[in-house]
Amino acid sequence: SNGINYRFPNGTKLAPGGFFVISENAGHFHTRYGNPPSQVYLRQLSNDGETLTIRDDLGAVVFRVRYRPGAPWPVLANGHGFSLVPVSPDLNPDPDDPGNWRASSATGGSPGADDPEPVFAPVRVNEALTHTDLPLRDMIELHNPSEQAVDVSGWYLTDKRSEPTRWRIPDESVIEAGGFLVFEESDEFGNIGPEHFGGAFALSANGEQVHLIAADSDGELSGYSHGFSFGAIENGISFGRYVTPAGIEHFVRQKERTFGSENAGPAVGPLVITELMYNPSGTNDEFIELMNLSDAPLPLFDPAHPQNTWRVAGVNFNFSMGVELAPKEIILVVPVDPGSFRTRYSIDPQIRIFGPYGGPDGGTLSNSGELIRVRKPDGSAPVYIDMDNVNYSDRSPWPTAPDGFGPSLERIDPTAFADDPDNWRASAEIGGTPGVVEFPQPPPSAPYDTWLEFWELSGDLAAPMADPDGDGIVNLLEYALALDPTRPLSGATPGLEGLPAIEIPGPNSLALIYRKNLAATDLTYTVELSRNLSHTGELGWQPATVTESVVSETADVRIMRATMDTTGMEAAFCRLRVESNAPANP
Repeated sequence: SNGINYRFPNGTKLAPGGFFVISENAGHFHTRYGNPPSQVYLRQLSNDGETLTIRDDLGAVVFRVRYRPGAPWPVLANGHGFSLVPVSPDLNPDPDDPGNWRASSATGGSPGADDPEPVFAPVRVNEALTHTDLPLRDMIELHNPSEQAVDVSGWYLTDKRSEPTRWRIPDESVIEAGGFLVFEESDEFGNIGPEHFGGAFALSANGEQVHLIAADSDGELSGYSHGFSFGAIENGISFGRYVTPAGIEHFVRQKERTFGSENAGPAVGPLVITELMYNPSGTNDEFIELMNLSDAPLPLFDPAHPQNTWRVAGVNFNFSMGVELAPKEIILVVPVDPGSFRTRYSIDPQIRIFGPYGGPDGGTLSNSGELIRVRKPDGSAPVYIDMDNVNYSDRSPWPTAPDGFGPSLERIDPTAFADDPDNWRASAEIGGTPGVVEFPQPPPSAPYDTWLEFWELSGDLAAPMADPDGDGIVNLLEYALALDPTRPLSGATPGLEGLPAIEIPGPNSLALIYRKNLAATDLTYTVELSRNLSHTGELGWQPATVTESVVSETADVRIMRATMDTTGMEAAFCRLRVESNAPANP
């Protein structure tokens, strides 16, 4: 259903590993492939992309894919004779991720059989400079991630999917294993010559596509391609390939240009999306929370053309002229009267609320997911540059609790790449936390030196016995307990997630509960007991005889309960002693 119409006849069985081919036209199929298809369907597959769905006899969805005609979907499957083939058909990965599809190894595809594996190494378009004013020139970088050199002589680069052979890569173009190859507009793909077939092209500053097309020694297309669509960008800023930990590929603004070496990584901010309430429960409202990450004021307009203001695409909202955000300021954009929203959520008066968004030309946030973009104007007749994007979904791997069950969708680390489901979680509170942004704790598994770098501690402030936040807990203990050394008494609420807590399980017993950083392999944790704080020597603090148990455990932190027998003691005091075994940090 969707796309085409076809119903399997009663009694149809598919053998293990078998194929069932349905075609638009049986005669044409037989002429092309030498045998008829299994069956014929009604209607046609759209050249512009659409959703295909397989349902069982009760109407439940068995499989669904929404393919598209342009990058990052394989460009050669759109009108150049190649079919779309799943990269790993037996692994059942996300079918809507274009990275899980490739063009067939030969024109015409391979109906009724497994498609042969491609014979070309997966060279990637890795970085592109698309908006340049002299002396800068457009640039395209290729990367060979394989363990052997790849000769790309005779392959093609193009900025139009309809013209895959637009510029031929010169002879003797070899990319070493793990290496890079950079072409510049001035002396490479910008030149016109008979050896380059289609001649010169330049990348558009306002956005288009760039593709690498593999070919054999005779110039015939092989079916392998790699490329991206890109939008407008500031002068001198490059786009680069970024792959999330889940393996999803993006082509995004880079922190800096790094042609000829590894990409610097996505540029984040200055204005970022930090929270989305897209499907509120009960009488709660939608909202979008934004934050100025920078330490400087941020005008939400083009200072050279102040009538051109920033916008939030997806909900059709444009900021008014003259809006400027303070450093680190958090704001809300809502679909209802801002005053009513403030009252309903008891929002702090210092938090500015903008809205309503939507209206006749725009709508509310989609309950099934959509692309939300924070966009900045550029130029007098502005093009809009994407500064922060999130293409959220109500399906895994995105958190599903925000889909009508009460929580909002919260960004875990506002300084990390937005369009990554691993960087989002369901809020801990029903209704979300509009106007409140929490930055993440460092990974508890980080080594001590990495932990210091995360909290930007150096010099005297990095010493094990230093106390940067003045809360009486020195760095060594903050690290041992996975706390924040820059915020006084972070996590100090008594309980399993806070500082060490005391319990009295019953008569003649005392229990100390504490967090143990599993990465701190050079630390020794000792529970000590004393009858009287004025005693010293053998009557003072001594290692306690404890019964230890694990309350809970993650990959990084273990919550320990150390229980001590206090029989015959009129008073008992316990403490946790942490010692470093590292020679540099005694």
